[in-house]
Amino acid sequence: MEVIKVTDKALAVKIIDYVGSSNIELKVGQLASVPQESTRPEKNIAPLVTKKLNSKSDLELARLKSLKEKYESNLMYVIGSIVNFRESYTTSSPVLKKLPRGSVVYIQESYFAITKWSKVMYRDADIWSHHSISEDDINTEEELNSLYIDGWIHNSLLSTRKPSKIITRRDKSKSGILGRWLEVVPNLPEYNHTIVIRKTDGGYSMETHMKDGSSGSSKVVEYFVAGERRFREPRNTYDEYYVIDNGGGLRMYDREGYIKTASPVKH
Repeated sequence: MEVIKVTDKALAVKIIDYVGSSNIELKVGQLASVPQESTRPEKNIAPLVTKKLNSKSDLELARLKSLKEKYESNLMYVIGSIVNFRESYTTSSPVLKKLPRGSVVYIQESYFAITKWSKVMYRDADIWSHHSISEDDINTEEELNSLYIDGWIHNSLLSTRKPSKIITRRDKSKSGILGRWLEVVPNLPEYNHTIVIRKTDGGYSMETHMKDGSSGSSKVVEYFVAGERRFREPRNTYDEYYVIDNGGGLRMYDREGYIKTASPVKH
């Protein structure tokens, strides 16, 4: 059976004629269940009905487009050089795919306060090469879901800003480093990572180096509040900023206030 929306009286008449029954009444706006094959195969089926039978209903198309928009409502970019896209929110979980810098992912859930990982959807270009839904491409929710891979990425390796360039060998050198700190996640040592703030030609950058070898880099701006030197990304979801204190530690804050202090690491 195929569900067809009755868009006008002419289509209603053709559907009734197609199913071979005069005991039904169809009104504009109603949905009609139509068999794939007519009970009267000798009938010359109108092209309009034939087209409707071989395509999705308007309601189904709208539903699939709405679902795709929901999936892709929170776009982020991968800012690490090569980032492990994992099955779960731990560095010991299996790697589903290695995503290059600049890859687009879609945030589904973010556990920033607990683990600093986000559950994301990634559109796998190895399977699908197109970048938008069309009536010919997607017919069911199952086919829509096959566009994506579900997995987890650490928030430090994601940004709302598209990265401008690949991390170069010069970027990874020790020149221009303002400081290097170890951020410890209590009871979750696999999440511990090193933070580096570096002076660059264009200002400052903040690098994050995970224990599994993956890394990320994003631009940060320097500014002062009441004489206090601060650093922050131009755009960030949680209003985070960083302060290098007199003892050399890196104090972290967000819109709620103080979070923690990362300990300095010798170069």
